[in-house]
Amino acid sequence: MTKQRCAIKALSCLVAALAMAGWAARPLSALDLPRFFSHRNLSEQAAAEMRAEEKISEELDQSADYRSRYQSIQNRPIRLQSHVKPGEELVFQAKWRGLPAGTLRLAAKRLTRLKNRPVFVFELQVTSNDFMGAFYPVDNSVISYADANDGHSYLLRRNISERHRRYKDRLEFKYDSRLENGLPDPVSRYSLVDELGREEAGAPFPIPGAMHDMVSSIYCLRGMDLRKIGDSQSFLLGSRQKPVIASVTVVAEEQLNLPGLGKFACLVVEPSANGANLSGHPLATRGGEKVWLEKHCRIPLQVSAELPWPVGQVIASLVNAEKCDLGRYALK
Repeated sequence: MTKQRCAIKALSCLVAALAMAGWAARPLSALDLPRFFSHRNLSEQAAAEMRAEEKISEELDQSADYRSRYQSIQNRPIRLQSHVKPGEELVFQAKWRGLPAGTLRLAAKRLTRLKNRPVFVFELQVTSNDFMGAFYPVDNSVISYADANDGHSYLLRRNISERHRRYKDRLEFKYDSRLENGLPDPVSRYSLVDELGREEAGAPFPIPGAMHDMVSSIYCLRGMDLRKIGDSQSFLLGSRQKPVIASVTVVAEEQLNLPGLGKFACLVVEPSANGANLSGHPLATRGGEKVWLEKHCRIPLQVSAELPWPVGQVIASLVNAEKCDLGRYALK
């Protein structure tokens, strides 16, 4: 494998690790999209994907452990307005063996209203640098709409432009849906969007209640009870059908020195997941992913992923932070 191919794989996995705070536990292509859809065969391929996902859902149903965990987990409300300021932007530089590979930007773009509720618009952008772009250009954007009062996701939209692959998709959560008898029946719906804006939507899928998405969950970490080694939190992430059971566990406390930003006390957390991702593929814990969270505000400062030989370790480190309280937690 050439250095260029190694760097491409490293950046792709690192993007997935940051985008999902490391929940996806295997080598993934950028933004956890292992298979892409050509627009000329959109309907045909979408149908094949959905059939494959139904099989995965059936297999998950056969697991008593998965069912019991799924039924016992609920996403508790997290008041994002207490942890995030509109306009906050975090910029990370991705490196493989010390070589810059690209930039990741995580931003709270604005505070708006949706269904008469205050909603944050979060955006994750992934852009390759000139070196990487010469071999594998990447310009991806993921937008999340999350309730500012309780952290629950309403909508996730992705716009992917990666080398010769381009497509859009969306995952919507409808919490006000009801059965014919009037009882609550919250559902999610996954859709592929072609170049003309036409949607290839899957059937509504029942969800147990409030959900997080791959971007909103990164911000919701700030309100979770993670304080010391051994603390662990589990929650539900939206997927094409069955929610993903995700968890983070504090495995260490360290100090991290970020050039230009300062030295910080960190909680080192290891993420894991059980379920299927947005592309319908099963997730299995591989290990090796770590996220450094500032101990008090739990803003992500660094992400590390250990990939199989010959790639090895890749790291994305925070290089700039705007409109957030991170500076007040810098160690003297």
